[in-house]
Amino acid sequence: MSYRILVIDDDKSMHLITKRLLGKEFDLINAKNAQEAIDLLAEEQVNLVLSDIHMPGLSGLEFLESLTKDAGRKQIPVLIMTNLPSVEKEQKALNLGAADFLDKSLFMNDRDEVARRIRMKLVTNVNIPDLNEDLANKKNKLVARIMTEAIRNDFGQTVKT
Repeated sequence: MSYRILVIDDDKSMHLITKRLLGKEFDLINAKNAQEAIDLLAEEQVNLVLSDIHMPGLSGLEFLESLTKDAGRKQIPVLIMTNLPSVEKEQKALNLGAADFLDKSLFMNDRDEVARRIRMKLVTNVNIPDLNEDLANKKNKLVARIMTEAIRNDFGQTVKT
């Protein structure tokens, strides 16, 4: 099975970087802004979204917020990317439902980490239909804890969690 990833960024170079980094392993779809991404999502099924935070028109956070209100697409993991990371931006993205927050410098400095985090988000995206909100939040927190342990390569702690 080939996973399909939607990459949203107004910087054409990020599309080239993600293609070089992820193109052999994943099917990539590109959008240059959030509105184009919304239009693509109406037609295409995707397994994960990589979205820049700063774009003309709708920001990545506004896109994320609109996606989480869409019952048919709110389960798609969204990874928010930025050149200017901050604790405040990261917390806001996570509070809005982002699956992860990536500093764009990782795409050049630690490509293996980027690929590993994307793979982990894809394989831990567990969709359980008709789960009430409280249980869905608990499930998401548990999956996030397990994923964090797995990324740290601590097998014993991952099993314990």
